[in-house]
Amino acid sequence: MYNKTNKVLLIKMTKAKKLKFLLYIYIFSQVGFYIFAPLYALFAKSIDITPRYIGFIWSAYSMMAAILILLFGKYENRRRKEKYVKLGVYIYPIADLLFLTVHSASGLLLVLSLNALGAGITFPALKTMFARNQGKGKESEEWSWMDSSNMFAGAIGAAIGGLVIGIYGFKGLFITMAIIQFLAAIMAHKTLAYKK
Repeated sequence: MYNKTNKVLLIKMTKAKKLKFLLYIYIFSQVGFYIFAPLYALFAKSIDITPRYIGFIWSAYSMMAAILILLFGKYENRRRKEKYVKLGVYIYPIADLLFLTVHSASGLLLVLSLNALGAGITFPALKTMFARNQGKGKESEEWSWMDSSNMFAGAIGAAIGGLVIGIYGFKGLFITMAIIQFLAAIMAHKTLAYKK
């Protein structure tokens, strides 16, 4: 149970610095996601999945992520958020590397399900922490940082994905995703700590 004397805090940082680190964690994890998202259909086609199933698989992944975000949002209400951010962002690079083993529609759905679990665990906790560390009177500006960072991550990730796939193919793409999302996990692990 959540209790103020045992409250989890970011290590010796001001609210502004905490906000920055939460944004960095979010941006890195989103860049990793967007390296693959625009190229998803190409990958699915490369393992002989029909266009109809390509759409159904992405739909199932998105629906699963939405439901898990709702479920974990409720579950995490009275729990330490830092723990869930760390857990969630460590799931992403594992899922990225598992893409290397995918050769069928069911394998793709399984790996995307793991990715949806990471999103379900991470997003409610990260966004709650973000809201708690906002500066009074700067909420709109600071939420715009979160939303625009998602769009910047999309732009950067798609460009990186296009470059990497052109040179190294999907194997290189998945390894690049894993490296970038592992950096987000390390950042979360090092900056989010329990107050003793």
